[in-house]
Amino acid sequence: MSNREVVLKTDNSFSSIWGKISAGLSKFESAFSGICLIISTTLMTYEVIARYFLKSSTYWAEEWAPFLIVWSACIGVSTMIHTDGHISVELFRNKMKKKSAADGYMVNVYLNILVLIFCVFFLLSSISMVQDAIRTKALSESRLQTPMYIPYSIMPVAVTLMIIRTLERVVGFGYKMLKEPSWYKTWLLPVLLGITVLGAVLIITSSSPLALLMIMLFGLLFLGVPVTFSLGLASLIVFMNFDLVNYLGMANKFFWSINKFSLMAIPFFMLSGNIMAKGKLGEYLLNFANSFLRNITGGLGIAILGAAVIFGAISGASAASAAAIGAMALPMLVKQNYPKKFGAGLIAAGGTLAVIIPPSGILVLYGGIAGQSITDLFFAGIVPGILIAAILSFYVYIVSKKNGYGEKADKFDWGYVKTSFKKAIGALLLPVGILGSIYSGICTPTEVAAVSCFYAAIVCIYYYKDVTWKQMFGIIVDSVNMTAMIFAITMTAAIFGFIISYEQLPGMIFEAITRSNINWWQFLLILNLIVFAMGFFLGPSAILLIAVPIVLPVCERLGIHPVHLGICMTVNMELAFLTPPVGANLYVLTRVSGLPLVEVIKGTIPFIAMLLICLGIIIFFPQLSLLIIN
Repeated sequence: MSNREVVLKTDNSFSSIWGKISAGLSKFESAFSGICLIISTTLMTYEVIARYFLKSSTYWAEEWAPFLIVWSACIGVSTMIHTDGHISVELFRNKMKKKSAADGYMVNVYLNILVLIFCVFFLLSSISMVQDAIRTKALSESRLQTPMYIPYSIMPVAVTLMIIRTLERVVGFGYKMLKEPSWYKTWLLPVLLGITVLGAVLIITSSSPLALLMIMLFGLLFLGVPVTFSLGLASLIVFMNFDLVNYLGMANKFFWSINKFSLMAIPFFMLSGNIMAKGKLGEYLLNFANSFLRNITGGLGIAILGAAVIFGAISGASAASAAAIGAMALPMLVKQNYPKKFGAGLIAAGGTLAVIIPPSGILVLYGGIAGQSITDLFFAGIVPGILIAAILSFYVYIVSKKNGYGEKADKFDWGYVKTSFKKAIGALLLPVGILGSIYSGICTPTEVAAVSCFYAAIVCIYYYKDVTWKQMFGIIVDSVNMTAMIFAITMTAAIFGFIISYEQLPGMIFEAITRSNINWWQFLLILNLIVFAMGFFLGPSAILLIAVPIVLPVCERLGIHPVHLGICMTVNMELAFLTPPVGANLYVLTRVSGLPLVEVIKGTIPFIAMLLICLGIIIFFPQLSLLIIN
């Protein structure tokens, strides 16, 4: 046997062994994080049952449910590294992939080394946090008095898995790169070395923490480092370079940034929405909405928007809403002479209504960041949500009438309404129960989100029978991964926000505004134009976590109500779902319609214009946001 054959056999043997280990880690991560989410959901649901039926309070459930969500999300972060699921700006990385395979592998090795550096410091901080909790015998503040080293212990375990997953990617991409002939001759190698040297020079010579923070952040984002690690690494560099605080306290900030009762509503609503999306609820809701509108011009298009409003009130997730309604609605639109491109744009825009219609996951996230009442934000989203749906419906009516789109039924049919209502009743009761429980004060948004998971599972498995128990595991894992993506950014955004506050950036911005004589609406207009531009490159959660800590103090000093700011930014987040290259709804409709991405983008342009008009109205008339809560 030749030396080459021996090497190949050894490589194949190692790959086979590591493949089994990696698969085992994946099973552990999925099972552990999924079980934590299920137990947390069960505890919160039991808390509601105990309060109203057993007349007792389960303080242990209130304490451990958030801890379990933290555990689930932390392990989920490792899974997202393994699957390359973290949000990033892909422009540079994709350009390198297209140029040559060697360049694509090289840039991935470089980016993952940067992630690895952050993870190593994160691990040191996590170990220090656990050691401090053991040494000081720290206890939780509840009656249970849990030793805090127990919930803290998930951090070093999760970060160790993150390091393993990142090393796996470094070795994997590095091995593929080395197999490419003449990889060392590529122009990218000296460019990456030059970027590294330039970064080191900037760090050494910088005299401004804020300037260094922003340069590092946008530089890392441009290169393609995931948003989570761009925020974390940029902040870590500033911490260490200017000795602002001890980086060993970083893990503690991470833990408590996501260990919040209000933020627990995000994974619960995601889970219930994913269960509903897996079934045929979109079909039932569309048929019900269409039963009222079949005999008017553009009725089917308007019915799609109505179904999107109802589904948004169930799931609070834009892409899930577009996917659930799109697969069935688009063929119906085409059959009624609507252009496929127009139909794709309509469904993509309809899906965004879930962002503003309560219970919106984006509103929950904003409330957690800004420290605002989730219930108030849900109330505030109702009028703007209805306004947006009405304006989009009017546009669909005008276009349909002008171009002869759609087919009208001869007359209104109550029999069809009754039939479709009976089929949709299981789905229609959920938003009524969710919003009714919140607004009546029976449950908090977090509690009702947990209860909705069980309701969604029972309805889809036993009433509609279009989801099976076997499918539930995949639904739970998907929900964990989506939660991990948001919570990971939340963690590193916490230390980014700390530096912003520590260096008094909001005060500097306010002083600049005062000198420029900019009033409140001008500032909101400029802010939303910037946020709209950010939506082309970043997802909604990343935008909120970066922007809100900076602008919220400024808005408060200008007299802008935090709830109004939240509604304006949330409406702007609707646009982020429709703008390339990261607009999630574009890719959902590309898959559903079979159209090229460019055609789907063209179909959304008129609806983006309508949403911009809606945003302008909401900016200039704060009463629309504050009407109900006032």
